[in-house]
Amino acid sequence: MGAPTPDDEQLNTAADAAEAILLIETTPLPLAVIMPDGHVALANRALREYLGYEPSDLTGIDVQSLLAPDFVEDFPALWEHVLSVRGVTSERVARLRRRDGAYLSARVASLVVADDDGVPRFLIARALAA
Repeated sequence: MGAPTPDDEQLNTAADAAEAILLIETTPLPLAVIMPDGHVALANRALREYLGYEPSDLTGIDVQSLLAPDFVEDFPALWEHVLSVRGVTSERVARLRRRDGAYLSARVASLVVADDDGVPRFLIARALAA
């Protein structure tokens, strides 16, 4: 008896996930997929170039480590609020830390993707020069 083979639904799900990753990676907008615990699951090429990071530098990093120190203090309350919003959050300006240690102002907005019960699965964040 051989190894189980994926059924059509599993193959379609895998193809949809691969297509979504490709779409996020190649879009010219600086985007990150962030888990509810605040860790970056995926940072696309545009965001990596904007902040000067290599691909492996951002995967798994706590998003707070990309924020200016004066922004980190208010972050827990802000993060809780962001996760509670349905739809796209309003834009806010944040100072982000580049790999070289410099800070830049960015207009940040996000979209929480939740399951059928409203529990956040991940969020997609976008950063543009302010």
